Amino acid sequence: MTIANGKVTNDKTQEVEHFLRERGFDDVECYQREGYDLLLRVRVTDGRFQGMSRIDRADLIESELQDLPDELQASITMLVLVTPDERSTSLLSLEFDDPSRILL
Repeated sequence: MTIANGKVTNDKTQEVEHFLRERGFDDVECYQREGYDLLLRVRVTDGRFQGMSRIDRADLIESELQDLPDELQASITMLVLVTPDERSTSLLSLEFDDPSRILL
């Protein structure tokens, strides 16, 4: 397990990354927020998303995610699907990079 800037990477996050890379998504990142062991954040950066609507992007990846174990599927609470150009401008992608503090 590794923790950096409140982002935890572990066996679960690595399993999601490996799973999606095996299915042709090369640029995948996954982490858990420190203290929130059941919540996974996933970002997929892929040029194939260029020109696609958010719904079409989700349809493309969700068909793959259906083969993940149910526990991992249910744990994904943030799924960011961006093109390489959008990665540095998408607000959701920026939140993925630098998570805001959760207020309880």
